[in-house]
Amino acid sequence: LSLVLLAGCSGDSDGGMFRDTPPEDDPRPDDDPTAECAPPAEGACPGNPCAFAVSDEVSNPQLIPESKAEPVYPEEAREAGIEGNTIIQAVINTDGLVCAPVVLRSSQPGWGFEQAAIDAIVQWRYEPALKDGTPVAVYFTIFVDFRLHRSTGHPTVRTTAMPAID
Repeated sequence: LSLVLLAGCSGDSDGGMFRDTPPEDDPRPDDDPTAECAPPAEGACPGNPCAFAVSDEVSNPQLIPESKAEPVYPEEAREAGIEGNTIIQAVINTDGLVCAPVVLRSSQPGWGFEQAAIDAIVQWRYEPALKDGTPVAVYFTIFVDFRLHRSTGHPTVRTTAMPAID
């Protein structure tokens, strides 16, 4: 599992992770909130500007339901009876693509839950978030819960996606 950091998008001057306005030293033109502020990190999607947190000024991206691929329960974990959950942070870019996923937490590292979650969510597509009517990239957090049915052992995977709010 490789983790990707967003170059030039680490947050505001007080060390916060999210922001709803560009930092003072942001090289983007004032009249273009979607202009690139730094080259995307290795592995990031094309057109991935610094991301915003969803706020009163930035709308929530909308999942395109038919794009929602469900994570596949890792076979080795299923056979061993291991359940787990994973929290992934990603960016929904201006094209509605899920970019630069980062594992924030995994209850069972090493059982494949992290990669199963990432493999599914990078297939999801969104109507992008908007700021002043213009598409902008936003941070998003995805919770993935891997459970086994107690009597049958059949796997169940639930996903919940929510905006990262400043």
